Amino acid sequence: MSGPTGDPGNGSPGGRESARLRARAALIDAADALFDTHDYAGADRTLRLALDLDRDGAAGDWPWRFPVIDRLARCAEMRSERSTAIDLLCELADGHRATGDLPGLAAAQRRLATVHELGGDWAAALAARETAAAAFRRAGRAGDAAADRLAIAVHLRGAARYSAALLALDKVLPDARAGDRADLVLRAEGLRGNVLARLGRPGEGVPAVRAALDAALSRRDLDTAAELQQRLADSLEHGGDYDGAATAYRAAYLYCDTHGADATGRLCRACATAVLFNRGEWDLAVDVCRDVLAEPGTAAQPRAVSSCLLGLIHALRGEAAKARPPLTEAAGLSARIELVAVELLSAWGLAVLEAQSGAVTAATDRIRQALARLGETQERHYCLPFLQWAATFLTGHGLADDALACAAALSSICEATGQAEAVAVLAHVLGETKLAGDPAGAAGELRRAAAMFGELELPFAAAHAGQRAAAALRVTGDARGARKMLLTATAAAERLGARPLLGDCETALRELDTAPRARGAAEPAARAGEAGATEPAGRAGSARGTRLADEARGDGTGRRSPGAARALAGLTARELDVMVLVAAGNTSREVGAALFISPRTVEMHVQGCLLKLNCRTRAEAVRKLTELGALSLPTGTDDPLMNGQAPRRVSRRPRTAESMARAVGRFIVYLRRIRWSRMPQRIEHDHGNSDYNGNFSPEPGFLFPPGEKFPRSWSTVRADRRARGSCGAGPGDATHLWPRRHQSHQAALAGRGGAARPGGECRLAWRRWPGATPGGSRRTPRGWRGGLAST
Repeated sequence: MSGPTGDPGNGSPGGRESARLRARAALIDAADALFDTHDYAGADRTLRLALDLDRDGAAGDWPWRFPVIDRLARCAEMRSERSTAIDLLCELADGHRATGDLPGLAAAQRRLATVHELGGDWAAALAARETAAAAFRRAGRAGDAAADRLAIAVHLRGAARYSAALLALDKVLPDARAGDRADLVLRAEGLRGNVLARLGRPGEGVPAVRAALDAALSRRDLDTAAELQQRLADSLEHGGDYDGAATAYRAAYLYCDTHGADATGRLCRACATAVLFNRGEWDLAVDVCRDVLAEPGTAAQPRAVSSCLLGLIHALRGEAAKARPPLTEAAGLSARIELVAVELLSAWGLAVLEAQSGAVTAATDRIRQALARLGETQERHYCLPFLQWAATFLTGHGLADDALACAAALSSICEATGQAEAVAVLAHVLGETKLAGDPAGAAGELRRAAAMFGELELPFAAAHAGQRAAAALRVTGDARGARKMLLTATAAAERLGARPLLGDCETALRELDTAPRARGAAEPAARAGEAGATEPAGRAGSARGTRLADEARGDGTGRRSPGAARALAGLTARELDVMVLVAAGNTSREVGAALFISPRTVEMHVQGCLLKLNCRTRAEAVRKLTELGALSLPTGTDDPLMNGQAPRRVSRRPRTAESMARAVGRFIVYLRRIRWSRMPQRIEHDHGNSDYNGNFSPEPGFLFPPGEKFPRSWSTVRADRRARGSCGAGPGDATHLWPRRHQSHQAALAGRGGAARPGGECRLAWRRWPGATPGGSRRTPRGWRGGLAST
C-alpha cells in the first residue's frame, strides 16, 4: 500500500495523508507488540485507535481494515469476549464477501464456527462451517471443504442425529476425492460405517469400518488408523458384541499408545468404560476413569465420558458423596459439546441419587427431561439401561403414563434395530407396566428379561430384572421361585458392589423369611447353579470384583483373606491387579491391554511393588505374595482378561517346526549383522565406562567407534557386584564388558590380575591364557578376531 504523492510539509493534503498512514502503521506495530506480550486489552485499545484514524478515509481504502479487524477479533477471543468476537468476525466475513475474497470468507466463517462451538451454540456453529465449506468449494479448495463437512458429520454423530450425519457424509466423499485427500476419504468411510452401526445396521457398518481401517494401515496413515480403531470398537459395541468391543478397544488403545496418538488413546480408554460397565467390570471401569481424568490435557469428550461413568457407578453403589461431583461435571460438559449419550447417562445417575435421597419429584422431573431429550435424537444404545431403571422407578411411584412413555421409546428402538438387548429391556418395561393389573404376566415378562440379560452377559441388568421378577412372583404366591430369583440377584449385586440393589434383595429375602446366612454362604449350590441364569459360568465382573466376592464368602479354613494379605503387603488394589497378571507370565504390554493402561504405567506399578515387598525381581515378588496369601494361581481356569477369574498366561500361538526354523534363521541373520570384526582389536589403555544400556564411553586408545553401542551379545558386568569372571576389583570400580558366550573363560581371570587403581579405575592383566606371550598378542576365544594387548 502506498500513500498519495504530495508534499509532506506545509499542511498540504498529501502531507496530512502521509502522516496519517505513518501513524496508523505505528499503532498497528505497537498493537502487535502488546499482543505478543499477552496484553490483549492494550492491543485492543491501540487497534481501535488505528481504526478511528480512518473514519473519514476514502471509501475505496477500507480493505486495509481487514487485518485490523482480524487482530481485534483475536484479542476478543483471548479475553473470552464471545459476543464481541462474533460481531467482529461477522464484519470480517461480510467484508470478504463484498470483495469476492472466497478464501478469506471461508477462513472467517471457520473461526466464527469455533467461537460458536466454544459457547455451545451448535446450530450457529454448524451453519458457519457449512458456509465455510461452500466458500472453500467455490474457491477450488475441495480438500478444505471436505474437512469442514467431515467436522459437521462428526458432531452430528455425537449428537445422535445419524440421518443428518449420513447426509453430510454424502457431501464429504466427493469433495475429499476431488481434493485428493485419501485420509479424509478413509475417515469419512469409517465414520459412515460407524453411523450405520449406531442406526442398528452393524452388518453393513462393521465391514465398512474394517475395510477403511485396513486401507489406512496399508497406507501407514497412523492418525487415521488410530481414529478408525476407535470407530471399529464403537461399532462392535453398538452391534451388541461387547466381548469384541472390549478386545477392539484394547487393541485401539495399545495402537495409539505405541504410535503416540495420546488424544485418541484417552478417548478409547474412556469409551471402553461403557463396555466394562455393561459387562459388570465396575472396579476396572472405575480405575480406568480415574486414570483418564488424572491425565493432563484430557479433551472434553473423554473427560465427560469418564466423569459420567465414574459417577454413575458410584451412584449405583450408593456412594452419593463420590457420585455427585463427577456426574454434575459430566452433565455440564455433555450439554456444552452436545454429547447425547453422556447427557442421558449423567441424567440417569443424578436421578438415582435423587431417588436414593427421597427427592421423588426431582427424580421424576429429571427422567421426563431425559425422555424428552431422547425423543429429539436417534440415540438407540446408551439409553437402554436408563430406560430399564426409569420404568421400575416410575411404576413404583404410580406414574404409569411415564412408564408407558418408556415402553413406547423402546418399541421404536426395537423396531429400528432389532437388538437383543433392546428386546430384553422392552420385556422388562412391559413387565413393570403389567405388575399392577396382571402379576402373572408381569412375572413372565420379567423372568424372560432376566434370562435374556443373562445370555447377553449383562450382570447388573440381569440382577435388576431378577429382583423385579421376584417381586412379581411374590404377588402371585410363588415364594420358591421368588427366592431363587432373589438369591441369584443377591449374588450378582454383591459381586458388583451395588449396595442399594443388594439391600433391596436382602430385604425381600427377609420378608420371605429366608434371609441368607453368611453372605454368599447360604445355599451355595443354588448360587452356583442358579447364577447361570443371569451370568455365564466364570464371569464375575472384574478380577478384583471376584477377589472381593471370594473374600466376603470365605471358606472357613482360617486362611488369610486376599484383602488382608494385600493390606499386609502394603500394595494398592491396582498394584495387586498388575501383580496377579504378572504372576501368570504376561508381559507388560499384555497386562496393559488387560487393564487399559500403558506398558509404562505397568512398569511403574511393578517397580512400586518391588520396593514395597523389598524384592529385586518379579519372580521373587510373586513368590512373596503367594506366601502371604495375596495370590492364588489355580490351574484350568479361563482367560482372566475377559472373565475376571484367577489369571493364567495369555495364550499365544503354539510353536511349530516351521516357526522355529524361521526364528533360527532370523537369529542367524542378526548374528551376521553384528559383524564381530567391529569389536576392538586391541586395548592399550583403560576400557572406559558403560551403562546398562550398552552405551560405551571409551578412553583414548580404545578402537571401538565412539558413541556406538556394543552388540547385545556382550554383557555388562559391574565389578562391585563381584560377578563371575570379573577382575579382582573392589566395589565401585569401573564397568567391564564381556561377551556372554565367553563368560566361562572369565573364571580364570577372577582375582588373578585385576587390580583396582585409586579413583575406581581398573586394568586387566591376562595370565595363563593359551598361547599367551608377555607383552604380546594372544589367541582369543573362538569367534573373536584379533586379541588384547597385555597391560
